[in-house]
Amino acid sequence: EKRGHEGKYAIALDSSGRRWQNALCVLEKRSIREQLLKMSASRNMDGEFDTRPIITKIAMLRAEKAEILGHPHYSSFNLQDMAIETYEASDSFLNELIHPAVKNFHRDVQELQEFAGKLGVSYKLEEWDYKYYAEKLRQERYAYSEEDIKSYFELETVLWKGLFYTATQLYGLTFEERFDFPLFHEDVRIFEVFDSDDTPLALFVADYIA
Repeated sequence: EKRGHEGKYAIALDSSGRRWQNALCVLEKRSIREQLLKMSASRNMDGEFDTRPIITKIAMLRAEKAEILGHPHYSSFNLQDMAIETYEASDSFLNELIHPAVKNFHRDVQELQEFAGKLGVSYKLEEWDYKYYAEKLRQERYAYSEEDIKSYFELETVLWKGLFYTATQLYGLTFEERFDFPLFHEDVRIFEVFDSDDTPLALFVADYIA
């Protein structure tokens, strides 16, 4: 209704993919699943919101920056302060993952295809079908669905009893939400972080809805 379509549903193509990917698990109409996935894959690729020229410019500026600083490409510059340090090490690590990852992917797809066949599906599963049948397989195999565990992962529970609790137990850090700072968006939240001796350390700014 907020979008001007009374009596209809809207699935937001959010950048994180959380909303529309969850929808792929439950949408029974295959054509809608296909449309949703394709729309997400092509968002910001035409009209006034086409971001491709901006992305191209960013890539060019990054390459120029790397060259000025004596690096053959931006990956080399960007990785120098990370644990893996070099592009060559990163490339080698990823290459080691490719073959087992592809093998596992094909195994999982074959399992989903066979499972869907038992449900009377005669067509070849496509990308927009995987989450839908994976959810059905999970419900049959483990007798639970994503809906069953949602209550355990409510934001406030995860935040205070998960993230902050763990930081307290491991590092002695404590957190206090602050409401006296200006925010760039109403969904943003700010928490002050204290050391084990109650010394203020930092401000943690979070936007969990973005």
